[in-house]
Amino acid sequence: MTVSLDLARELLDMGAMLRGPGDGPGPHPQAEEQLKGVVAIHNILQREGVAYLADEVGMGKTYVALGAIALARHFNPDLRVAVIAPRENIQEKWIKDWTNFAQHLVRVRDMRVRGLSGGLARSICKCDSLRQLIRETTVNPDRDFVLRLTSFSLGTGDEERALRSLRDGFKRELPWVADAIRSSRSKQAFKDDLAKALCCALPVFDLVVVDEGHNLKHGFARRSAARNRVLSFVFGRPSDEVFRRDFPDYGPRASRVLLLSATPVEDDYRQLWNQLDVFGKGEPFRELRDPDVAEGRKREIVGRFLVRRVTSLHVNGRRLTKNLYRREWRRGGLFTHDEPIRVDDVRQQLVVALVQKKVSELLNTPRFGASFQMGMLASFESFLQTAKLDDGNGSAGQFDDAEQADDAEEREGVDVATINALAADYRAKFDRELPHPKMDALVRRLSQAWHTGRKALVFCRRIASVWEIKERLDESYNQWLIGKLRRAFADVPQLAEDLETLWALYLDERSKDREKRLRARMYGETFGDGSQDRGANDTFFAWFFRGKGPDGWLSGATVKQRLTRPSYTLSTVFDDNHVAALLDVQPPGVLNRLCDALGLTRGQVESALKERARWYATSTDARHRFEAVQAAALELLRERARDDQVRADADVVWEFRFKTQRQPIPLSAEFRVDIVESTTFFSALREDQWAALRAELWPEPEHSKFVDRFKERELRRELLASMVRNGHSFIEVYAAAVRAAGSLRTRSERHTSGEDSERLTVQLLVAVMLRLLEDQRRRSPEERGWGAFDELKAAARHFDLILDVNAPEVRGKDLSEVPKALGDLLGEQHPAGGMTGQVNRTLVRQFRMPGYPLVLLSTDLLQEGEDLHTFCAEVHHYGLAWTPSAIEQRTGRIDRVRSLTERTAMSLGDLGDEHRLQVFYPHLEDTIERLQVRRVLRRMHEFLRLMHEGLARHVEDSSKLNVAEEIVTVLDVPPPVDRALETAFPVRESDLVGERTQLAFSEADAQALANRLWAATRSLTDVMWHEPVEPGKARGTMALSEGRQQHFIVHLKSRGTQLLARCVSHVGALHTPDLFQRAKQLSARLPEQLGLTEGEDGSETLTVEEEVLLADPKFDADRIRWLIERVCRAADELERKLWAGRDLALSSVVTLLEREARLVG
Repeated sequence: MTVSLDLARELLDMGAMLRGPGDGPGPHPQAEEQLKGVVAIHNILQREGVAYLADEVGMGKTYVALGAIALARHFNPDLRVAVIAPRENIQEKWIKDWTNFAQHLVRVRDMRVRGLSGGLARSICKCDSLRQLIRETTVNPDRDFVLRLTSFSLGTGDEERALRSLRDGFKRELPWVADAIRSSRSKQAFKDDLAKALCCALPVFDLVVVDEGHNLKHGFARRSAARNRVLSFVFGRPSDEVFRRDFPDYGPRASRVLLLSATPVEDDYRQLWNQLDVFGKGEPFRELRDPDVAEGRKREIVGRFLVRRVTSLHVNGRRLTKNLYRREWRRGGLFTHDEPIRVDDVRQQLVVALVQKKVSELLNTPRFGASFQMGMLASFESFLQTAKLDDGNGSAGQFDDAEQADDAEEREGVDVATINALAADYRAKFDRELPHPKMDALVRRLSQAWHTGRKALVFCRRIASVWEIKERLDESYNQWLIGKLRRAFADVPQLAEDLETLWALYLDERSKDREKRLRARMYGETFGDGSQDRGANDTFFAWFFRGKGPDGWLSGATVKQRLTRPSYTLSTVFDDNHVAALLDVQPPGVLNRLCDALGLTRGQVESALKERARWYATSTDARHRFEAVQAAALELLRERARDDQVRADADVVWEFRFKTQRQPIPLSAEFRVDIVESTTFFSALREDQWAALRAELWPEPEHSKFVDRFKERELRRELLASMVRNGHSFIEVYAAAVRAAGSLRTRSERHTSGEDSERLTVQLLVAVMLRLLEDQRRRSPEERGWGAFDELKAAARHFDLILDVNAPEVRGKDLSEVPKALGDLLGEQHPAGGMTGQVNRTLVRQFRMPGYPLVLLSTDLLQEGEDLHTFCAEVHHYGLAWTPSAIEQRTGRIDRVRSLTERTAMSLGDLGDEHRLQVFYPHLEDTIERLQVRRVLRRMHEFLRLMHEGLARHVEDSSKLNVAEEIVTVLDVPPPVDRALETAFPVRESDLVGERTQLAFSEADAQALANRLWAATRSLTDVMWHEPVEPGKARGTMALSEGRQQHFIVHLKSRGTQLLARCVSHVGALHTPDLFQRAKQLSARLPEQLGLTEGEDGSETLTVEEEVLLADPKFDADRIRWLIERVCRAADELERKLWAGRDLALSSVVTLLEREARLVG
């Protein structure tokens, strides 16, 4: 049944993640458009069985699809969903977005989409292969499955042995598979039969979502990619090629199909029909494949199942579509708009002329007939790799879209040999690399980022280009950084002298490793030992501020170690003095205020602090001492504070920050209680004199409840601390601190006493940072250049956005886990990052934040599905893709909902040229490359017009360019379209009308269920229940025989319309293979279900987990008691047998139990 817009609004708040700082809870214009898309797609799926969401790039197609899934599941709790993503990185993005969607955009905790505790109601299974899909759907089909398209490319050799090996790999899941599939058939027939067999083992999916559906545009036909046929047969496409005798259970496995793509066709409507036909959904729309059917009739048919909206910004009363808020640099220049790159150096002019002459001579041979594959001439991008670093197999010289050409030489670049010869001859004569004017100009443009902090995304076609550009950017960055440090130390002669010594050491080391470094990047070889961050020598930043740093010097890396390792007194710099904050006092008045709050004498308080601190410390290291005394003081306040509010707030801080640190046995050590008077950067930031700075960098959260304010404040503190320790800000903090300390030489390697024997103290570092940041706050970036204040201010202002797109899971983590999570996110930073071969997740996430990397270089790895828009508004098509759809996909990485361009327009109320989204097509005029750019830009113009006037292209264009024909053509690059774009396929009003009149489950129903669990568990008086209490969860301890105890967590979940109680109890971490095997053997004799929870460090923790159905509430307590006893006794038995009588304390398992509960509730 269909739903209405108003009913969908009751369930979904599509604006929850679109609202910026200061926005109210009211309607958001983009949210309303997204909600209309959700309702339309849901209703089209109900009516047609297939839908296509073709919104322009960046409009949030994933969230619209998730909204349609949520609506369908709310009314059909048993809905089974599979998502097919193009690549692994997009699989991971779907899982992240799905989690975000449930937490933030679903208004009702309906136990179908959103659980009672606010997370996903149904778990997600990421499948890395077809074998895993078969195995996981067999074990538990009632989950959501996220697959990747590449899994359907069944790699085989040409030998029969390889085919048998592939078939036999499925025997564990499908014991009968060998009988149905004969390896003696052709390779294609073998793959087809294997796919049919897999279909027989799969359940039926109520909805299959295909992200980037255009990848299936060649359809099912035998001449299409084998991958498409495998996918078709796995999902049971009806076909005369299926013999029921061999595959009796073969049949459709996708009841409904939703395809997503901003570029659904390249050439004509037939490609759209092909995508539907892969799943057997094309028959009702078969006129789309008929060339004789009129275009108007085809558009009418497409309108039945396809929705396409146009990206637009509403600025100062004006509607701007992408052609109006983007600024295209079509003449090839990089510094002045609509001006070409200037080549003033005579040597570079001669090189350009010589290269053009040689390439023209090559193309004019009979072999090529004056034609070449667009985007696949090596000389357009790079002279480096084939000239110096070819490994003999051509792997590094390939382009990112090799399937564009069938010819092996074209895939490598037909001009490679010519360029090799020129480069070698130039190097022999001049002892330097052959200059590349286009690349040099690009590097000069990108190097502005060191001064402005503005990010840029660069797409290359050639793998070698990524690393040659990065090498040149690294050299540019080094010159900027050493210049900055020289200016900082100029008036301190000893510092200036020491800096030059270090610079010389670095240059010597870097020059020796250059070729090795480039080879490692391009061929994926290991450079270094691959363990923890030991720095690198690609930049002075990596060598001096990361890793170990040079021995014997007070390097940035050395200072960073002292900021992070608990043994150093500097390790408390970025902590907070929670006691001082709670009592609203600044050191050194904390102890006196604490006495007043408790109503005790100073002697009584000191004695209590000394005793209680021993229970919270694992060592006498500086940071452990600081935290132990903090925990002891908070414990006193939560128990004895005379003010009720102080007592309640202290309980919150202790509960969420220090509870799990309490040890089963006190440490035998003496603690100085004056540690409670310690000043940290954040405690000092609370002083009135820094109020304006605090408002910019560490604003007070606006939540009404103290617990929510405290948790956000802690997350903000950890984020800023991690950014200062790891990124650009640290350079300036370090330079200012070393100037104040007066030395670059280390005095000692470690502090073991309470006194700091170094010149660099906590007090000095705090004072230096505050003065530095306040000075930058008072001066504009134009006056002083981009600095630490700007980086940290951007992070504070866009805190929610940063977590949403990079680390949404951090909000649900125990606070003790947050520093490591953010440290992993922000560690090993590079001023400029490069990516080929596989996606570097850390680099991608860092690019979505203020600061490093300021430049990200990539091949087509990042062309689809990645969000890179949060702090970047500049894209360079350095290596030009030949299809308009590919160019649009690449530009779309930074043109998305909540983009930097959009936020800037909304905040300024205007969009001048400098604030528009900048799209560069760098190239040199009067070269062959200009012909290529001219052709591609004409195609883009036509693509833009047709995508908004009717979608189909009438004539297929070739990927080859004939130089002779293009030179004489009178058609030049058309100017950009200067009017607002409209769509030919809007949401139809008829698709927003619904038959349903009310939701199936309300928020009141959710609260009633939470109350039901509370009542049932609290009636079990022989179980010890623990705080805090969360809706739908209860954590407790059950007493067992011989004085043993077992800790557990119970929470409610649903299976369809049935309510279940689920109990999980922790057994222990399986640290060794032997322990894992013993647990596996024991599990065979246990009827209870066992689980493995992956820890932050990759370790696996064994749990016992079971469920029981709940029916009549009067039996809830008995059923839950039975469930708890069953799970806890089984867990205790396993613990006894695996660890010979060990009985873990609650503090040892609480974080693991919470993590397990978050995964499923």
